[in-house]
Parts: sequence; C-alpha cells; structure tokens
Amino acid sequence: LTVNPAEGTELYFGASYTDAEIEGVLVSNALGSAILDRRPPFTSEWKVFARARQSFQVAEGTLTIQADLQYNSDFYFSVTNFDATKVDSHTLLGARVSWVSPDERWEFAAFGKNLTDKRHRTVGFDISDFGGFTESGYNKPRWVGGSVSYRF
Repeated sequence: LTVNPAEGTELYFGASYTDAEIEGVLVSNALGSAILDRRPPFTSEWKVFARARQSFQVAEGTLTIQADLQYNSDFYFSVTNFDATKVDSHTLLGARVSWVSPDERWEFAAFGKNLTDKRHRTVGFDISDFGGFTESGYNKPRWVGGSVSYRF
C-alpha cells in the first residue's frame, strides 16, 4: 500500500502472512524418532514493512527525511523445528536523511540501521546429531553511515 496524503509525503505499508507446513518430517534425537508435521525453515508467519518519507525544499535543494520499520515473526532455520534452531520475532528500525542539490547532481546522505541494536540470528546449522551443538550467525549491530554522490 502506498499513500501520498500531502505534497512531499509518502507512506508505504506492506504485510504478508504465510501458513505453511511440511508433513511427515522424520525428527530424531537421543530419545528416539518420530514423524511429525513441521514449519518450513526460514518461513515467518508474519512479515510487516512500513516506511514514512517527507521531502522539503531547503537551500533550493530537496531535503528528505525517512524512517522505516521491519518486523518478522519467529521462524526456525531447520526443518526439525527444535528450540535451538528458533529465531525469535524481531523488529528493526532505520532512518535516513538526504539532501539533493537543485540540479540533482549532488546528494549528501546520512543513515542509521538497526537503531535499537536488536540482535537476532539470521542463519544457523543444526549439527546436534554430530557434535551436540548448533552454529548460528547474527545480524549486524546498530550502525550509522553516510554517503556523497555525484551524478554526471
């Protein structure tokens, strides 16, 4: 959904819901084996994205301020759906400020990503059958940056 409620204002919203199940997964551990229905790996039930952007005329150029939000409900990175492979739901916040020159050749920008410094797993490998452990990778922590662009 995209809405432009006023001059220079842009609002974006998107959401998805996935109800998926894999039937007949052979799940085994030290206590035995079972055939169970499981959620597919890397499949969040809910994903939501929202962004608000406002542009103003400043110093004959265009100043744009933007904020965004991304939400993912929990998911598993393994078809076994073991607790050790669960990624908790998380929300990430970002922001960006930019100024574009009147001739649109120059752009100066500053941004922040993961502003609340929310840490969550992004990938993992369940190797508990071989070594009794799970290996995981994590998202980037809070970070800020900037850029200068010239278009010719």
